[in-house]
Amino acid sequence: MLAARGLRVSEDKPAPIASLGRDVLLGAAIAAPVYWAFTKLLGINLPGLTATGWI
Repeated sequence: MLAARGLRVSEDKPAPIASLGRDVLLGAAIAAPVYWAFTKLLGINLPGLTATGWI
């Protein structure tokens, strides 16, 4: 989400608060398949953000 937001700001385009939701969805749409590919297809265990490792 922050990468998409940063690219928009670096192009000197106004970043209205309405586009924040789109940036969040875009970030999740990219991050979720990449995380799944690393853990399931490649068998690489990425560190989790919580103690349970769910996130």
